[in-house]
Amino acid sequence: MLGIEKFEDGRAESRFSNLVHWGHGTGWGAVRGLLGSTPLPPRAANAAHGAAVWGQAAMMLPKLDVAPPSNQWGKEEVAIDVFHHAVYATATGIAFEALSSDDCR
Repeated sequence: MLGIEKFEDGRAESRFSNLVHWGHGTGWGAVRGLLGSTPLPPRAANAAHGAAVWGQAAMMLPKLDVAPPSNQWGKEEVAIDVFHHAVYATATGIAFEALSSDDCR
């Protein structure tokens, strides 16, 4: 899909992976900001954000041939992946709430 068949070396693959992860996290962080402009309470916005991020990754990664579909993963792999996305959504929600508080304005 991206036209990348092979990387020159492990460093090039690692740089690309970091770029993709930072871009993905930043883009979804903006979505959390948009959820902050809705009437959803912070915990519900965090939950919606986390579900959207994990659901999108679960659909996108197999399409990019980066990972098999999550229904082919073991229970532990699914739990770890959900945990990582929950940590991201929680941290993003905490940062959003801190930055949008009256103290930061």
